[in-house]
Amino acid sequence: MCPQDLAKTSGLAMRTVTLALKTLLTGKLCRRTPNLSDMRKPLYHIDSEKLREYRRNAEIWRSVAHIHAAIR
Repeated sequence: MCPQDLAKTSGLAMRTVTLALKTLLTGKLCRRTPNLSDMRKPLYHIDSEKLREYRRNAEIWRSVAHIHAAIR
């Protein structure tokens, strides 16, 4: 989806969508591809493998935090 479509669908301000996409790009959780039908509107795609890796790591950290809290 392009940023304008994301803003319209989510109901968020364009500035918020742009910042979120920039953050996701920095974390390499999504990638930007040129839109060949309209070069002014780049398309953004989720990197599924990075998202799965992030979820696995988050689950591990939750488990570790739970064990740490139980020890205290």
